[in-house]
Amino acid sequence: MNSRKTYFPNRFPWRGALVAVTALALLASRAPAQDGDEDGVLPKHGSSSGSSGSSEDQFGPGVVGLAESGLGIDQLTATQAQLVFTSPSGAMLLDTSAAASDATFLPEGPIDYGVTEESVSLQGDGQLVLQDEMTISFQAAPESLGQAAYLVVSGADADLHGLLAGKVAPAFVLPIGALPAVDLGQLQQLVTNHADVLGGLKVSLVYLSLDDEGVLHKAAAGLTPGGATVEIVTD
Repeated sequence: MNSRKTYFPNRFPWRGALVAVTALALLASRAPAQDGDEDGVLPKHGSSSGSSGSSEDQFGPGVVGLAESGLGIDQLTATQAQLVFTSPSGAMLLDTSAAASDATFLPEGPIDYGVTEESVSLQGDGQLVLQDEMTISFQAAPESLGQAAYLVVSGADADLHGLLAGKVAPAFVLPIGALPAVDLGQLQQLVTNHADVLGGLKVSLVYLSLDDEGVLHKAAAGLTPGGATVEIVTD
């Protein structure tokens, strides 16, 4: 994907989608600061006040379950974007033997990971299942010579690997600039809220980062309105 070029078709058929994604870009860039706002723009973390779950269910340790675990190494690439899972309880666990029906992440190859008492971090390809009881952030590479984020709109069935490699043409690319992290639960809700103009389309948050050897690293989270999972790819 050419990170320096924004592509607009000569006859642009999705003006409403462009307006919606422009709004998403503005909200995404402010999402970490807006969490907890009372204006109703972004959803809040955690269980709703009307939940019938026990206090143990609501405040117990968060568990990130990997289905059919194909773990890679227990070390993350610092020049690559990553998924970071945290819980309001402050405690996180990684379960590498979860059933597919109970999994938080359905891997499509080896998954590199990092675990602390407060968070679980993953890098790799797969399908992410969003959960209300934990915050799942897509975070920029912690170390790089330079990095940028983009919102990329394509057909809903577009191959994200092909998109990142420049083999699949996007409908349009909207640069965001520096973006430390985005709550994917919030972003999914925003995409779903604009289903009237984003139907049949995929909105992908793409991170590009450059390491000290000049190698460009790419990662993307692809979301569709009302999607059951979020597609994660790392190139």
